[in-house]
Amino acid sequence: MTTEGFRVLDEKSLIEYIKAIPSLFSKLGNEVDNLKIKEVGDGNLNFVYIVISPSGSIVIKQAVPYIRLIGESWPLTKERSCFEAMALGSQHELSPKHVPEVYCWQ
Repeated sequence: MTTEGFRVLDEKSLIEYIKAIPSLFSKLGNEVDNLKIKEVGDGNLNFVYIVISPSGSIVIKQAVPYIRLIGESWPLTKERSCFEAMALGSQHELSPKHVPEVYCWQ
């Protein structure tokens, strides 16, 4: 498996990503000037960011194609994030008060 074409989001590219995804951009009131971004992941598998604007907040989880803690020498399939997003969507439908809604997955 290759990680070619993949890039880990940082604060600057995360803002560009949010602006390019209407469902995310609208949750933040269509503004990115005063965002507060904090990485909160534990560092084992994924990058997790809390993004807060004056108009709303979202959590963005980026699943990397390898075990983050180890690096590219231990690859993971890209499909794993799709399965996780689909499962989370199904769980949200069953219990919307307890499971977050998935606004976007790619």
